[in-house]
Amino acid sequence: MGNSHFFRTIPTELRFGRVMMDFVVNRGWKRVAVLYTGDSLGLQMMDTIDVEAAKRNITIGYRRAFWDQGASSDVGPALEGLESSGHRIVLVAAVSVPQIRLIIEAVNRRLVSKNYVWLTINQITEPLLGGNAGLKPMDLNGLFMFDNLLKLTDYKPYETFLDKWAALDPKEYPYAGQRDIIANEP
Repeated sequence: MGNSHFFRTIPTELRFGRVMMDFVVNRGWKRVAVLYTGDSLGLQMMDTIDVEAAKRNITIGYRRAFWDQGASSDVGPALEGLESSGHRIVLVAAVSVPQIRLIIEAVNRRLVSKNYVWLTINQITEPLLGGNAGLKPMDLNGLFMFDNLLKLTDYKPYETFLDKWAALDPKEYPYAGQRDIIANEP
């Protein structure tokens, strides 16, 4: 065999839909809302959440795409619909900038509070608490993050992979050409 290591390249984020539903079931919640991006990742996560909810007899009472194909950064209509729906358990099927903007706007509208539970993916506290967001840790009460370890620093096979990844042309392989991997999807 020419390759002694295998790196999975499917988006790990897709697996989080099932993890979120496991958490919902564990807590005994029966109705949830789902906000998802209109890109392929968000749509696939929504499909996963839909299937898992049906299997577990969980009702998705409100669902809304936002940030459709990256064309709009306006998260307002999705949050307005959420607020008027009366749902308080919110699953977010999004990553990176769309997810961060959604949470910042939800905090600004007082939708992240003791009255709501937000389930998100990946570690997002750093961008929420740093930079220009102006948020404090208390602003994030009710926010749960499901994350995976993306950095295996000093693990030789991983370092070799990063070297090869950094040498690729990002025009041919989106997000290649750099050693800093912050997500495996846009």
